[in-house]
Amino acid sequence: MLTGSARVAREAEERREEVVRRREERKRELALRASILAVDAKLAALETERNGYKLELQAVKEEDSDRREAITGDQEDLRASREMPVNGPVKERRPNRGEL
Repeated sequence: MLTGSARVAREAEERREEVVRRREERKRELALRASILAVDAKLAALETERNGYKLELQAVKEEDSDRREAITGDQEDLRASREMPVNGPVKERRPNRGEL
């Protein structure tokens, strides 16, 4: 057990050590908070990038669907034109003079 000035000096040293310990804890806490904010920013950037890819994928799907619909429509138009000509029935083709 310390008495007198040795006790006072020891208590002062303990207070200084506590101040240093608290300062270090605060420093560590701030560093961890900064790291969390940095990770949150990265996550937000990745989420934005992910959403961009999803929009691009949706656009590709829509383009493909539109292309397939256009092909189907063209095929139906071609099929219909073969069944019934637009300008009436098909006339028999006569050979030209040079083809006889």
